[in-house]
Amino acid sequence: MRTTTTAALLASMLALGCVPIGSDEPNRTLTKPDAGSGNTADTTCDTSNITSKSGDFDFTSSASLTGLPTSCWTLAGKLTVDSSISSLAKLGDLRGVQDLVITNTGLTSIDTPNPLAVSGSVDIEMNSKLTDLTNLSLPTDSTCGSFLTAVTLSGNSALTSMGAMNQVRCVIGAAAITNNTKLTDIDFSNAVRLEGGLTVSGNTAATTLELTALTSITSGLTIQNNTALTSLGTWTALQFMHGGLTIDTNPAVTSLAGVITASANGSVGTGIMIEGALAITNNAKLADVGDFDHLSWAESINVSNNAALTYCTARSVGCCVVDSAPTNVQMASITANATTNCNGASSWCYGPDNNHCHNEYTGYNGGIE
Repeated sequence: MRTTTTAALLASMLALGCVPIGSDEPNRTLTKPDAGSGNTADTTCDTSNITSKSGDFDFTSSASLTGLPTSCWTLAGKLTVDSSISSLAKLGDLRGVQDLVITNTGLTSIDTPNPLAVSGSVDIEMNSKLTDLTNLSLPTDSTCGSFLTAVTLSGNSALTSMGAMNQVRCVIGAAAITNNTKLTDIDFSNAVRLEGGLTVSGNTAATTLELTALTSITSGLTIQNNTALTSLGTWTALQFMHGGLTIDTNPAVTSLAGVITASANGSVGTGIMIEGALAITNNAKLADVGDFDHLSWAESINVSNNAALTYCTARSVGCCVVDSAPTNVQMASITANATTNCNGASSWCYGPDNNHCHNEYTGYNGGIE
């Protein structure tokens, strides 16, 4: 049933490897940066003189800056920035790292003199003054020949924009955008494959979620506790969901219309397949499920505790979408929504005969609920 597998995708990605990091602007004259305390860095950089240092490097104070190159350089390892650091200037002309960890710093921006390329993982958490991520450079290969291994953007209380994080195309590990309380737009509009899943949670100022280019996601998509979120955007490119989907406790979302699209032709299989549980729960203003009643299949279905959603609308998902026990419509949990019965309503598979699926829809043992 699954067209691709996570194992196969990982194997093909790892075989291709990461694109080498460094400058894409040779022979450029640069503003002279620091390279450790008391050092003077080169003002030029080309592909022949970039120094590469291996191993991990912890930047916690000026005392940790020993033996850094005075010319442009890259780090073939993990850069960890934490403690009281408020500027990256003393790292000199650092052009790229494999993995980037920035936690609990005083940084307001990524203030390296040139864009900082990251070829592995990005982990930016609990930076109360951070407002600007525009100076990052991430892999932009839509074929996933180069990719990130993981993405975490969490608890950055002053951050209002994702900046260059919207460059993310392919991630083979987990991606999480959580608890950034001033972030107004969750912009993953360039993401193509998110093979370790995506969690979007606790971003209390975010009004929009953008997943326009996403074609495949594995390990689940969770959209939860985003109190100002009104739009989930459009996922029209999405073909494969190898995991569950949770839309929970987003009190400002009123409609799922346009999120996914399907041909309303009265037949099973016009929408995507969810290879996991579908949960649409505790969304107080949600009144429209859009084309979610045209999904091809879901492992299980729970549409519950949506105070503005009528039973008729909620039941259309449980009645029209084949789940993992297609002979048992009760596999779908449709409870505690706005109403408890449905007289006279109908959808493409849900008839007007008072809470019964269409008899001609054979997905549920003749269609009788």
